[in-house]
Amino acid sequence: MEVVEDSGLVYEFGRFVVDPKERTLFADGIPVHLRAKEFDTLIVLLEHNGHALSKEEMMSAVWQGAFVEESNLAKQISRLRKLLNTDGEEFIETLPKHGYRFRASVRRCLVESEDAVILEKRTVKRVTFAIEGGTEGEVPALPPPRRPFLRASRVTLLLVMSIVGLAVLGWYFRETIFDTRPAIDPYAPVRLTDNPNDDTVPSWTQDGRIRFRRVYPDNRSETLIMNADGTGQTEIGIAGSRTITGWSHDEQKIIFVKNGDASKLYLSNADGSSEIPLPVRPGGWSMDSKMMTFRQKVADDPGEVFVYFLETGEIRNISNNPTFDADPSFSPDGKQVVYDSARDGNQEVYVTNIDGTGTRRLTFSPALDVHPSFSPDGTQILFNSDRENENGDVYVINADGSGRPVKLTTWDKSNETAEPGSWSPDGTKILFYSDCNGKDDIYVMSAETVRPKLLLADPKHDLSAPSYSPDGKEIVYSKKLEDKSAELRTFDLETGSSAFIKKTELPSITTDWSPDGRWILFSDRVNGNSEVFVVRPDGSELQNLTNNELPDIDPAWSRDGTHIVFISGRSQGIGVQLYVMNADGSEPHPVTSQKGWESDPKWADDNSRIIFSCDRTDVPGNMLDICEIGADGSGERRVVSHRSHDMRPAVSPDGNRIVFLARSDGNLELYVVNRDGSGLLRLTRDLADEQPPAWSPDGKKIVFSSNRGGLYAIYELEMP
Repeated sequence: MEVVEDSGLVYEFGRFVVDPKERTLFADGIPVHLRAKEFDTLIVLLEHNGHALSKEEMMSAVWQGAFVEESNLAKQISRLRKLLNTDGEEFIETLPKHGYRFRASVRRCLVESEDAVILEKRTVKRVTFAIEGGTEGEVPALPPPRRPFLRASRVTLLLVMSIVGLAVLGWYFRETIFDTRPAIDPYAPVRLTDNPNDDTVPSWTQDGRIRFRRVYPDNRSETLIMNADGTGQTEIGIAGSRTITGWSHDEQKIIFVKNGDASKLYLSNADGSSEIPLPVRPGGWSMDSKMMTFRQKVADDPGEVFVYFLETGEIRNISNNPTFDADPSFSPDGKQVVYDSARDGNQEVYVTNIDGTGTRRLTFSPALDVHPSFSPDGTQILFNSDRENENGDVYVINADGSGRPVKLTTWDKSNETAEPGSWSPDGTKILFYSDCNGKDDIYVMSAETVRPKLLLADPKHDLSAPSYSPDGKEIVYSKKLEDKSAELRTFDLETGSSAFIKKTELPSITTDWSPDGRWILFSDRVNGNSEVFVVRPDGSELQNLTNNELPDIDPAWSRDGTHIVFISGRSQGIGVQLYVMNADGSEPHPVTSQKGWESDPKWADDNSRIIFSCDRTDVPGNMLDICEIGADGSGERRVVSHRSHDMRPAVSPDGNRIVFLARSDGNLELYVVNRDGSGLLRLTRDLADEQPPAWSPDGKKIVFSSNRGGLYAIYELEMP
């Protein structure tokens, strides 16, 4: 046991009492949990009640000798406001371009106790409050004494234990036989750290590990690295008394402060050599590691966003606005910077070109939207907001500002924070830290905002090539067999029944239902050569439409069902080309005549235009792009020229959008883009490979196959 003298100064305001010595806050006599920095911030405000405090003064007092961004202070203020402003009272006032002021009627009381307070392992403690004429203590009731078990109680206990044991055995066999255990939710956040101290600011390394900062109660911090599953936590250090604050994207350079001197930042090689002082305090690096972006106060301006060019030493102001701008980070191509700004009254997310032009506002909410960062493919932006339930949550918005922000974290009464560096390099996962357990811990979650629904799976076979019937009630698909052949089958979406159509020689085919629903179009091998076939949905009237000695694959119906586009190798010396023929197979003729690779054709919104994959780009590697051409071979253009292969396009029923596959981050994922090439958005974010998609007749869904469950299965996804 230890004896603690129960005396000291306490603050009273509204329904709250604060004891600085014991670091406790009470609301109506009930203890309220505050994290260390929140409590420090509250004490600074209380000690200067009624006086204006600049942000710099508060940061210096709360984070003594440590370098932090102003957004950290804003976060503490936001959390205190949510806690204190519960009865319509506004205790903390924001002073634009300056700082904050506490404006409550605060009563300071010196509390003394005649008795000592005994702390045992149960931590029973008496709290005294100042009252008129003296002090009065409240003593918590102790638990009632234990009663010895009677013999009858023992018998009852044994019976209960026997019943429980039988129930457990019954449950075990029920689990084993019927496998009724709930499936693991792939979208549930996974906790990675559980340390008595605060773990914050996680970021991914290029090899898939995670760096983070551990902060101790005395404000001391250290940088650690761990595996993606939270194991192997190891401190990172460099020679000398230094604290690393950032790494370049190529991980060849580090930024650090020297312990005891937080006023300067230094740049060096990753091993600490070639140290030079930095003229700026950077907030983030460009992907090519040649630029830094940062926020800096300018005269009376509370903060501007700058870009620093390492090779030339140029420092460029790109926000040029008299209000508070903060939290800048680069787009993957280094052409834009996303940041938050108060220029329209509160912190919102904006994006600006690196020359300062083209500023656009992306979020519209009266709440605080901060810490934005681009996804690795540049199609989405991650940010934090307290727009719902006054809790800090993690959101994602399309990079062009279209659509509504999607909320990724849903825990109540806690704050979740994701910052630049939170996206995994492959774009499939997001790191964040949360105080849901009373301190900051690091979590990881799936980055998918559009979550596919499993339609059909087979425990022994891969399923692929799904396509909707014109009425949207069925899909046709291919089931791969052990002998490397396949079955063409239909699946009724209403009844869940599957029906056999025919066996195919090719294990991987493409399918397309005719607009009138009377035929199914597919490619198959006959006598060692690929041909284009049609068959009735019941398996009757099989017809070979091409009958050519060279391969014909990837057929697709025109919108009116009168023509079929396909890929053929019959034009020798040119390569594979687009061909068009009548629906009965007559009059086949080439659409294109240039050398190269063409594949995956689909008709656009009429019979005059075709969308397909092509290798027209002149960059090394002959990357596939999504192209469009007239059915007569005229007016060819590239719709999408991505940084990796783009293939298997499918055009929406209204002709305005194209969904396709791309291998941008190592595996095949689904993307969607507007017909004019704008609004590129990644739909799926999973380590599995997705296979060719097809639109539903109403354009609201797509169906595709994926091996995210092990074998390839059929999934459906509602389009954003």
